[in-house]
Amino acid sequence: MKKSLSKLPNIITSLRILLSIAFAYLILNQSTDLNKNFEAISLIFLGICFSDFIDGKIARKTGNTTVLGAKLDVFADLFYMTLSYSALIMAEKIHLWFLGFILIKFLEFTVTSNFMRNYNKESENLFVFDKLGRITAGSFYIIPGITCLLSFIAPYYGQSLIKYLLYLTLIAGIYSSSLRIKKCLEVKNINVLET
Repeated sequence: MKKSLSKLPNIITSLRILLSIAFAYLILNQSTDLNKNFEAISLIFLGICFSDFIDGKIARKTGNTTVLGAKLDVFADLFYMTLSYSALIMAEKIHLWFLGFILIKFLEFTVTSNFMRNYNKESENLFVFDKLGRITAGSFYIIPGITCLLSFIAPYYGQSLIKYLLYLTLIAGIYSSSLRIKKCLEVKNINVLET
């Protein structure tokens, strides 16, 4: 029983990858009319969000947190975002620049986490999170679902609301990146002074 529980978080994370493929497929399958399979899109999106919420909780609760699990979780998140945003770009619901911003933000997150972890030897975490960065990442996560929802309930006004949400997320992401880079410089300066 304990052995099967140890694999459960990674199975749930892997399921998110499959759900991401289905989500993108449904978006592309109805490119101009997101109303076509709105219920299926909504259920799959909720499944993606739920799997992201529950896999880490189960891993921590059962004591099965691993580096592999953390990397798989981040990969599944990036896979979902890349695939869903690509589908929304092809469906002409979101502009390409936003996907570029997500990828740059992910790269910055990875580099600054690695930098802070290397300079802070007590840290056992693979990734270093900040509050604003979490909010930005959460926005990255829910924007595809919000885009589908607004395209369904407010097809004419939804595009303007989505655009505002993208710009607000861009500002929050840039500010989060500046704080993370500043923190890296502070950590480096403290270590230079100590040596």
